[in-house]
Amino acid sequence: MVSGAQRLVQEQWAPCRIGVQRASAPPHGLGCSHVGDVAGAWALKQLCLLVCGERLRRDDGAAILAVGLLPADVRELAEIIEVGQLSVEALLDVEEGAGVVVADAAVGVAPGEVVTLPLADLAAAARRGGPAPASSHSIAPDQVLALAAELRGGELPGLFVGLGGADFGLGEGLSAPVADALPRFTSAIAAAIRSQAHTGKTPT
Repeated sequence: MVSGAQRLVQEQWAPCRIGVQRASAPPHGLGCSHVGDVAGAWALKQLCLLVCGERLRRDDGAAILAVGLLPADVRELAEIIEVGQLSVEALLDVEEGAGVVVADAAVGVAPGEVVTLPLADLAAAARRGGPAPASSHSIAPDQVLALAAELRGGELPGLFVGLGGADFGLGEGLSAPVADALPRFTSAIAAAIRSQAHTGKTPT
C-alpha cells in the first residue's frame, strides 16, 4: 500500500526540476539557479540554500524534492541553488557575510532520520562517522569544508540539514522510510532558513 507521503513524492517528482533557472531570470517554478549563477543572485538575497543531490539516484534526490515542498514565504527568504554535491567551489561562491543552509541526503544516520547541525560541526561529525552529506563524492566533507575555510580566510557560518538515506542506487523515487520522512525534512529545512534569515541561530 502506498502511504500518503509516498504518494506525495510520486506527484512531486516529475515537475520538480530545480536548477534550470538563471538568477537573472524572472521567478519560475522553484526559482533556482545553477551553482555558476551564485554571484549574480546576491543582489536580491543574502541567504543561500545550497541544494545537493542527484534526482536519478533514489534517496540522493531527497533534498531536491523537499525544496519543492517549501512554502512560498520561506523560498522568498533565500536564493535556492542546486549544486549537485557539496563542493569547495559552491562554498567559495557564497558572498562574504551571507548566511547559508546546505540541504542533502545524509549518511551516518538512520534512514528517515532528520538532522540539523552547524556547518562548523559537520566536519568533525563526518570524521567520527556521524552525519555527513551523501552527495560529496570526490572529496570527503571535512576536507571540502576545511579547504573552503582556508581559501575564504575563515569558517562559513551556516547550517546543514540532512535526511538519512537507505538507497542511493540508480533510479527515481525514494525508499519508504525517506519518503515518509520527507515532510519532516522539509520542515527542518524551512526552520533552518528562517533561523538563518532572522536570528542566525540553530533552530531547536
